[in-house]
Amino acid sequence: MFEDFENRMGFWKNLGSNFTIQYSGDAPSFMTDSEMWQSMDSGTTQTLAAWENGWVLTNNPDGTITANPKYTSGLPSETLTKVPVGFAPPTNTTPTSAGGGVVVAFDNEANLLDGYEVDSAGWTLQGINLDCPDIGAHEKCDGTPFEEFTIRGTEGTAMDDGRWWWVNANTLGLTNYDGGSKKSGACEIHIREGYMVKLKVRFETAGEYGFMEDSFTDITTDSPGIIAKDTDSFTALMKGGDQLSIDIDSDWPETARFYLKVQGADITDSNDSIDDEVYVTLEEVYIDTENPPNGGGGGLFGGLTGGGGGTNGGSGISPLVVVGGIAVIGILLLK
Repeated sequence: MFEDFENRMGFWKNLGSNFTIQYSGDAPSFMTDSEMWQSMDSGTTQTLAAWENGWVLTNNPDGTITANPKYTSGLPSETLTKVPVGFAPPTNTTPTSAGGGVVVAFDNEANLLDGYEVDSAGWTLQGINLDCPDIGAHEKCDGTPFEEFTIRGTEGTAMDDGRWWWVNANTLGLTNYDGGSKKSGACEIHIREGYMVKLKVRFETAGEYGFMEDSFTDITTDSPGIIAKDTDSFTALMKGGDQLSIDIDSDWPETARFYLKVQGADITDSNDSIDDEVYVTLEEVYIDTENPPNGGGGGLFGGLTGGGGGTNGGSGISPLVVVGGIAVIGILLLK
């Protein structure tokens, strides 16, 4: 009976809401298995039935589900939040609460990525930076998903050591200096045409100049391309021509204090100083399948220095190995 009902969903949905299905015990599987659930940890979104294939699911009082791996030990559990589904048209971009203070706009992301696929070049944020020479001004990039990737000040190895540091291969940390003549960190990113880039920006929230209370509130999932936001971060899907500019303490005249352009729309152009550490994470890079970027991907180092998105970076091939190999070839050619 239920299988027959499932095969006739097109008929039943036209009846509207003026009928009731009676059942006892748990809801029939066809009413729950197709529900979409997203991991708040990895961002993976799939049906409940798909989660059940590889995970042991436990309901929580707040409406979330804890998922523990069935077959692989040592992997952490993930917290799942339900994505409201129904018969809404695919153009619906209404954001929905995903629990835990996170707001996610799922249809927003799916619609924007229509015609794009994950770039196989294996970009990391650190690798992209290697293809953007430090010339002491706006740093233009060669053959990467960024037209420009400018990082202001000297590099360090940890917070407060230099103006910026690599938290990992995909996360850039910008240091906040308080007092004295030392400048704080800053960066500027311009997306290249033919790419779609998913970036997450997280803010420490102890700043004293009202950025979090004022400008940060301009960033909402009502805007196309802002696919998630919580109390101290947002995730944006940025296309060619979009920009992100961060100057923690307004120390660098050629870099805006905080400017965000997503999907061609100005989200905010702030006059407030952030006044605390900021972290920029590359989560994924997509390529336009119909109008791919000129010159292809990879650059000299970008595709060789680790795997794609995520917060753990990748092993990849060290740039020093590449440079050493080129040097050896050059010596052999001279003999």
